[in-house]
Amino acid sequence: MAKALLDLKGKAAVTLPAETASPEEHTAFWEQLGRPKEAAGYSFAKDAENAEFARIAHAANLTEGQAAAMMRQMQTLRTAQLQGMKQAQVAELAETDRLLKAEFGGRYPEKLEFFKRGLAAAGQNVGAVLQQSGIAGNPDIVRAFIRYGEMTAEAGGARGGAAEKQKSLMEGGTFSYKT
Repeated sequence: MAKALLDLKGKAAVTLPAETASPEEHTAFWEQLGRPKEAAGYSFAKDAENAEFARIAHAANLTEGQAAAMMRQMQTLRTAQLQGMKQAQVAELAETDRLLKAEFGGRYPEKLEFFKRGLAAAGQNVGAVLQQSGIAGNPDIVRAFIRYGEMTAEAGGARGGAAEKQKSLMEGGTFSYKT
């Protein structure tokens, strides 16, 4: 405690402004506590993606240290959320793979080939859009692309006769939205 008192010796006292104080007095008070003069004064505000948070931190009268700590915690939380979403997508794809194997049995490899054909026929970016939207692993979406592939296939089955060589997703196979 004595050390804290010695550290304070010689420093200017900070007085809480009265409710009737002017906006300038309030601004001076927060700046004296360590809030930057403007939102762009935060060290992380130089990145365009962080400018909005800097504006919010400034409006909340956060010091550089407080705002930077909040930014770090938000980034940690965001990373954990993204990892959770990826794990959920992997689990959903595995469950869809299991359901489709049970549904199609021995025709599963052929259905995967129709899936690839349907996805290719739908367009170059469709797979990426489905993944970004979070519905890529939905069994009904996969069945729809299988049906689309069947509709676009030439008579005689899947192209190239390679269907029997296909593996499931869990076996390192081709159940993928990449064409």
